[in-house]
Amino acid sequence: MDTITNRFEWGSRMLLYVLAAFLPLAVLPISVRIDFGREIIFTSLIIAAAILWLLSVLTTGEIKIRHSPVCWAVLALLLVFGAATIFSKSPFVSFLISDASAESLVTLIAASLLMLLASSIFRSREEAGILVFILIFAGALSALLTLIQIWTGFTPYRWLVSSATNIDFNVVGTINGLSLFYTALFMATLGILFSSSAEYWKKWLKYGFWAALVLFALNIIFINFRIGWGVMLTSAIVAFGFVFMNVRLGGRKLDWRYASAIFLIVVSVVMLIMQTPLVQFAFPAEVSPALRSTFNVARSVWGEGVMPMLFGSGPGTFGLDWNMYKDPSINQTIFWGLRFNQGFSWVSTVLATAGILGFLAMLVFLLSAVAVYLRAELIATKDEKPFSLGVFLGLVALIASVFVYPANLTLIFGLFLLAGISAVFLGRESAVSGILQMDAGSGGDSAAERRPDGRASLMAGRSFWDVKEYLVRLESPWLVFASSLVVIVFLSLGIAAFYAEMIRVRSALARERGVAALNSGNTDNSIAEFEQAVLTDQRNFRNYQALLQARTEKVKSLIQRAAGGENVQQDFQTQVTLARQNALRATELNPREPLAWRARAAFFEVLIPFMSGSESLAFEGYQRASELDFMNPSIYTDWGRAGLVYADRLLLVANQSSGEARENLFKSRTSVLQEIEKVLEKAVSAKPDFATAHFLAAQTSIRLGNLQSAIRATENAKATAPFDIGIAFQLGLLYYQANDIDKSQIEFERAVLLDPNYSNARYFLGLIYDRKGDKPRAIEQFEKIGALNPDNQEVKRILQNLRGGTGALSGIVPPAEPPEKRREAPVVPSRDK
Repeated sequence: MDTITNRFEWGSRMLLYVLAAFLPLAVLPISVRIDFGREIIFTSLIIAAAILWLLSVLTTGEIKIRHSPVCWAVLALLLVFGAATIFSKSPFVSFLISDASAESLVTLIAASLLMLLASSIFRSREEAGILVFILIFAGALSALLTLIQIWTGFTPYRWLVSSATNIDFNVVGTINGLSLFYTALFMATLGILFSSSAEYWKKWLKYGFWAALVLFALNIIFINFRIGWGVMLTSAIVAFGFVFMNVRLGGRKLDWRYASAIFLIVVSVVMLIMQTPLVQFAFPAEVSPALRSTFNVARSVWGEGVMPMLFGSGPGTFGLDWNMYKDPSINQTIFWGLRFNQGFSWVSTVLATAGILGFLAMLVFLLSAVAVYLRAELIATKDEKPFSLGVFLGLVALIASVFVYPANLTLIFGLFLLAGISAVFLGRESAVSGILQMDAGSGGDSAAERRPDGRASLMAGRSFWDVKEYLVRLESPWLVFASSLVVIVFLSLGIAAFYAEMIRVRSALARERGVAALNSGNTDNSIAEFEQAVLTDQRNFRNYQALLQARTEKVKSLIQRAAGGENVQQDFQTQVTLARQNALRATELNPREPLAWRARAAFFEVLIPFMSGSESLAFEGYQRASELDFMNPSIYTDWGRAGLVYADRLLLVANQSSGEARENLFKSRTSVLQEIEKVLEKAVSAKPDFATAHFLAAQTSIRLGNLQSAIRATENAKATAPFDIGIAFQLGLLYYQANDIDKSQIEFERAVLLDPNYSNARYFLGLIYDRKGDKPRAIEQFEKIGALNPDNQEVKRILQNLRGGTGALSGIVPPAEPPEKRREAPVVPSRDK
């Protein structure tokens, strides 16, 4: 029995060692998102370790636990976040499938379980020390690979991950997040080297730690994350406090430790002040909401009612909150089309997603971890300090990080892992341990006040803030039976959770294959893969949304085939019926997701020319999406485009009718166009320089026969706002449609002067130059458009025409409609004008 039990416990420890090695290095070599793959790796390892640990408990009938106020704080954190998930805007998103996977409830449960396992599985400080060794040297290997990547551009992971081609690729996720992780490992390594016992290590081991320290330091310097230097400064001040205490109270002489702590503080302050990095690398800029913007979003969430104030919108739902409450001024920046799924930092994000109670629970957890382990470190004996100081300094760095940086899996799991390991190093077994022994002779009473030898245990002097070690023995028949049932229940839950993780992997792989097939134009294969994803995981709305988008493309292709004379009626009806079911299911699963409503509306928009009633469903979808993301101008332009399609359909039907029916259809068309004008006004209000909105507004005015009145109104608007780029573009387009080319040229040139990157203004300006025979200036405009939009095929074709001496639109119009009559702007960048 002991051998089997030791194997279970040994296996659990080995899995934690593997997790420590994987934390800085591992990536899942399959075509899924990096963070999703790492979530699967870490969660699976934790579940497997927990299962083995439970088997060990089941076979031995005893549990060794290390307990402190930190455990109560984590329990409170789980309870509050659990309640926040129940009351969430999107409960299943908060529980499992959030875009910010590090903030989901499942991740918090896994991290808390990791802390429990790390504090309970290791029987001795030596066993825990091995994990610290593995973590630091695995981190050093990661740091070495990062340096190679930074200096040479060669990405070692490119054989495992097809997307690993950029200089900033790393398994942590972001280059600044990687810098913070290296900062925590740097402080942990330095703290270990500060211990007096390190002087007696073998030379190769000391050299290994110094080499790791240098690798971490070089990465921190080269990445040069300013907030990271603030985290370094915080940890360095704590390190200096311990060194100074040892000098004043411990009798240690001033040595390199004292000097290095001061040096680290000075360097951190200097790097915080310096504006120019020592070495410049082309790392892409990271963008996240400012602290004030994050707090404003949280305050708006609190204004929704008492429950949102207490529990927030739900873990991992900050993106939904951002859609609803972002600062309108964001729409005047290049980030207007971005949805930020996390706020300024994890702690500040929690204000919105878990409310005041979630924020307080997190604050209690973080502060209790600092207080408990700082107190234990201050009273630790010399034999307890070889690793404890290093682990504590790394923990301080990670705690500081969550106040100033968004959550990611590496930082969160690293934080809870070090919190658990700290309990191993700082637990005070000799002074405050006890045995909870339940047997038949005790009548079920606790013997926690008796030592194994029958004498009273040292309960006197026990403090609430101590890290206590307990050995719980379950020996009475009824307790053995009850505990066995409990363990078996948790074993079953662990196995079920492990199976659920495998299901998620299968579903994600199918969805990724579907996306690849859809991007390559293979609609049938993409539908088959998305159907497999839906069958595998029927609770994930994204599977239905992806399947709906694939079926929408399929319906479009069937319409094109029908226009060519093919009989596709049966296939068309089948795809429409299935797509309708997918649309309804996606919005049922997550009715607070505007993207699901937009996908639903886009499908019904395709059907407007062919199926009566489709326009109502399309308008409803865009309206619901706008209610959930009302500052997004592209929703209103999509809505407006659908309205124009419906207005054109009404015109076609009216021309084929007569009498009163004809008049009613014309009235309905006018009413629709007037409503579309109001919708497009909302788009312009949200983003005044949004070219698509002005373009569709001009199209609407033409259909209403109000071209001249629209010109006069826009000229008046120009008088009141002469530097408004949106007005300049709209007026130029109206002049162009009125064939007033000279005035149109003046307005488009004014728009380009206000914004040299205004691609659509350059497009029409280039056409005007071409019409006037000025080929060189026309080519200049389209070359600049091509540089801004390298994937635009029409621009490439126009340049070929101009360089060949033909008209810009030769061979393009016809068969295509003239640019000024289309329902979309000629150039539609993803996040530009």
